[in-house]
Amino acid sequence: MATHDPYPAADYKWYWNAAQSIAAGHGFTAQGLPTARWPVGYPAFLGGLFALTRPSLVVGRVANIELALGIILLATVLARRMLASERAARLTAFILAFFGSPRFHFPLIPFFAIYAAAAATGIGRAGPAPEA
Repeated sequence: MATHDPYPAADYKWYWNAAQSIAAGHGFTAQGLPTARWPVGYPAFLGGLFALTRPSLVVGRVANIELALGIILLATVLARRMLASERAARLTAFILAFFGSPRFHFPLIPFFAIYAAAAATGIGRAGPAPEA
C-alpha cells in the first residue's frame, strides 16, 4: 500500500474538484454553476482544509486517516458502552483497524470518512446502554 499512489478518479475526482472550487471561493458548483444535486458535507470539509493549507492529496489523505482513527476510537467506545465488555471493545478496534475496506479506501479521499465519523460521534454521545 505504501507504493500505491492513486489520483482521484470517478466520484473521488468530483469531490476533489468541488473541494477546490469551495477553497477558491467559488462555492459548491458543478461545471461552474451552483448546485444542490450532491451532498456538500465532504467537499465543504475538504474545501475548508484546502483553504487553510492548499489543495493537496496529502492533506486529503491525512485528514481521512484522522477521520478513520476517530471512527475506530468512537466505535470502540460505543462497543464498550453497549456491550459492557472491554474484550468486545478491543475486538471492535482490531477488526476496524486491520480488516475490511477502510484501510484501503480512507487514504483515497472518499466522502464516506466524514459521514461515518459524524454518525459515530452522534451514536457515541448517546451515552451508556440502559441497564436491563
